[in-house]
Amino acid sequence: MSRTPRSRRVCLALAAIVLLSASAAAQTGQNFGELVGRAVDDQGALLPGVTVTITGAAIMGAQTAVTNDRGIYRFPAVPSGTYKVAFELPGFATLVRTDVVVPVRQTVTLDAEMKVAQLQETVTVTGESPIVDVENAKVGARLDRDTLQTVPTSRSIFGATTVLPGMVMARQDPAGINAATSTGMIAHGASNYNLNYFGVTADTPQNYGSMYYMDYNAAEEISVDTAAMGAEIGGGGGANINIIPKSGSNVVKGNVYYSGTGKAFAADNVDDELRAQGITKGTRLLKLNDLNADAGGPFIRDRLWWFGSARDYTTLEQVIGFPKDFKSNLRNYTARVNYQVARGNQVSGFWTYNKKF
Repeated sequence: MSRTPRSRRVCLALAAIVLLSASAAAQTGQNFGELVGRAVDDQGALLPGVTVTITGAAIMGAQTAVTNDRGIYRFPAVPSGTYKVAFELPGFATLVRTDVVVPVRQTVTLDAEMKVAQLQETVTVTGESPIVDVENAKVGARLDRDTLQTVPTSRSIFGATTVLPGMVMARQDPAGINAATSTGMIAHGASNYNLNYFGVTADTPQNYGSMYYMDYNAAEEISVDTAAMGAEIGGGGGANINIIPKSGSNVVKGNVYYSGTGKAFAADNVDDELRAQGITKGTRLLKLNDLNADAGGPFIRDRLWWFGSARDYTTLEQVIGFPKDFKSNLRNYTARVNYQVARGNQVSGFWTYNKKF
């Protein structure tokens, strides 16, 4: 039976929708981690029917799962963040694990040993969460919010990732003077790289010098893979850099960052030999101002949250051999909204704008 042109167009449209949905799912997977584990009693017997609940600022609510007949539970799509995990089963003491860190694109295994309770009892365990991913072989590291805010860097995506093993900027960025200039990254000698913002491709080696610049305060986490990456990561060797943006929560909070310097703090290395050649001034930074502020909170508690960030970054540089100083100004604006559609289902949208002049 032959198909009409109209039916073929409908089939092609449906195929395109399926492919786009699969692509979106693969991209979205770059923004989540996975939490798995097994529940047993103090004799090692498997415990089916255990209710496992995770709570944390990153999900702005709670997610639950129930162990199967082999005592196994799984949370396949957990936003990167720090969580509290509770294990509950009638007749057993409730077990609570705090400060459980789930990195992006990693599988965290968290097992639970539960004890029979004579009375209502809760056992809270506080300590380092597992850091060994036994299900993935990829090589990489992550920069969480605390690291991004406390470790001194040039406050650019490229400058921040240089604190990780094997990562080198194609062009150095002393004092952050090149934060408004896109550069490349070299990972273990390979210059290919992919830069993703919330799963959306923002820069590749083919777009070297693109007009995307990160709003530094808007980043919750930066994840970098340098080897053994999944099949969904294209572009050959090098690094896959994924930026997870911040989101609002039930508590209104924010922060403001400012740094600046002037020519009084910059030396001039022009010596007598250079002066004899007619050179009266050398290359130096005359001015740098970086103002970055962000805030987030609830529109509706436990249902709808907002986040916003803005950055104004200005440099003025004196360059040897040029009669006029070079000025660069970069402005970033970022907004994000999260909506809890139902328990365990959330819709997120973001908007980001760069202006460089």
